[in-house]
Amino acid sequence: MLSELAKNKLHSDKTKALISRALVGENNPFYNRNHSLESKLRMIKANSAYSVYIYNSIRKLLVIYPSVRTLARLINSNHSTIVSFIKNGTLFRGEWYFSNLPFNLTDTPLISNWSSNESKNLILEIINNYHIKKAIFVYNKNKEFIRKFEGVTHAQKELNINHDIIKKYALLNKPYKGFIFSYDRLNN
Repeated sequence: MLSELAKNKLHSDKTKALISRALVGENNPFYNRNHSLESKLRMIKANSAYSVYIYNSIRKLLVIYPSVRTLARLINSNHSTIVSFIKNGTLFRGEWYFSNLPFNLTDTPLISNWSSNESKNLILEIINNYHIKKAIFVYNKNKEFIRKFEGVTHAQKELNINHDIIKKYALLNKPYKGFIFSYDRLNN
């Protein structure tokens, strides 16, 4: 009965301040205790204290950033978006792959210092491509690269092919009227 009365009720700011002041120092239930190693690892992972490897669309390692948060701040994106692209392994803004592990252990970055001018130019390029959600790569039936489009609608206008057909064949990775559509670059 009492639990039903407390539903959807929030503490006022004044009450929150009183609770906060009451739980300072020795009154804090976590006072003089340490987080377990497992908890620390979960917090580190949640705060993304792992490096982010940036590859271009042909999977060449460009640069390594120290953390997701650093990269997110620089490219005007948010943490969860970058983590999503890392997990899904899809192209970000039509040109870059993000990874928390190198694709190949022998990969060396083309840009050795993430705070260099070259890296800043890369960041500007990523920022300037903010309008690209999902690029489309078009190949001929022999899998020779023809062109990259900023999106399905751009390909539709240029090739005069319905966007639903482009999407369908991009997912199927099968030819349509001599074209192969893909959301990633094909390996030759």
